[in-house]
Amino acid sequence: MIIDGKIKGKYVYLRSVMTDDAMFTLSLRQDHKLTKYLPKLNISLEQQKLWIVSQQEKSDDYFFLVNTIDNKPIGTVSIYNISGDTSEAGRLVLLGDPFQNTEAVLLLFIFAFDVLGLKMITGYTNDENKRAERFNSQFGFVASKMKNADNEELKKWVLLTQESFHKASIRLQKLLYGNIVTIHKDGADVKVI
Repeated sequence: MIIDGKIKGKYVYLRSVMTDDAMFTLSLRQDHKLTKYLPKLNISLEQQKLWIVSQQEKSDDYFFLVNTIDNKPIGTVSIYNISGDTSEAGRLVLLGDPFQNTEAVLLLFIFAFDVLGLKMITGYTNDENKRAERFNSQFGFVASKMKNADNEELKKWVLLTQESFHKASIRLQKLLYGNIVTIHKDGADVKVI
């Protein structure tokens, strides 16, 4: 799904990924340091462009490019598999500083809960990825262990409710902005002010 405009914050903004972004998004996913805990992606640039076109046609899938305020791309975030008032979050690959990375995900979840009206977001993290576990917990995610077919605990299923996010977001907004933000719709753009 493509949204017209941007979701703007103080440090970053989100906009829908377009086929012109294929080289950047593919380079992120093929960087082994950034994607150590993600499924390997060994595809061509043309295949990435086709995947983006396919993703854009899905009504339950929002894939965003994260840009600095001065228009430098620094990552991706996504809400997908939307079913009723529940979705998954993922495709999270961020190169920004801690403020930029935190704000990117904060903007994503404000969009998910306050614009789309979702009540719950789920996801998975690799059990060895302690950095992702700490990052997720600051937004209010609660984790529980998942086992594979061999009864090995490899992934953590994470759950974020609208209520737990809004509680956590108060602290994050004060940290990032010094106050609580509001959503302002200005034409096609959604601004967090």
